[in-house]
Amino acid sequence: MTSRWLGLLAGAGIAGGFWLAPALAGAPWLAERVERAVEAGADSTLPPIMSVVLGVAKKEQATSVRQLVGRAGDRVHTFNVSVADHAKIVLTNVDERAHVTTAYLVSPKGTLRKAIIYAAGKPAEQLTSAAARPEFRSELDYWSRWQDH
Repeated sequence: MTSRWLGLLAGAGIAGGFWLAPALAGAPWLAERVERAVEAGADSTLPPIMSVVLGVAKKEQATSVRQLVGRAGDRVHTFNVSVADHAKIVLTNVDERAHVTTAYLVSPKGTLRKAIIYAAGKPAEQLTSAAARPEFRSELDYWSRWQDH
């Protein structure tokens, strides 16, 4: 079955399978976070290289976003929604101690579209879905519990 058919089945509520459940279960809180970011998030931008590598922009330019920010110890988490296209959602996790940033392009249903990681002074590296999945789940968990302060 192609991903197109699976997407249509999932949208119709017909598809089953354990791998679809986390994405579909995440939709209610994810939609709330998108709405909160658009309505009350801070104006910010995604760096040009991140925008291009994640596929948020077609040419190397900063992407205007509305952003929610959270902190947990040495980690800064951002929830970014493109101003031009609210379906382009980018979650970032910045490890301030290690100077490493991980960024995830997420669908409005919570599906991982693309993930990158980069350290200060080094080029961005695209992560495979398998490599990104454990930390991505942690990031989704963080944002599902996030409270606006």
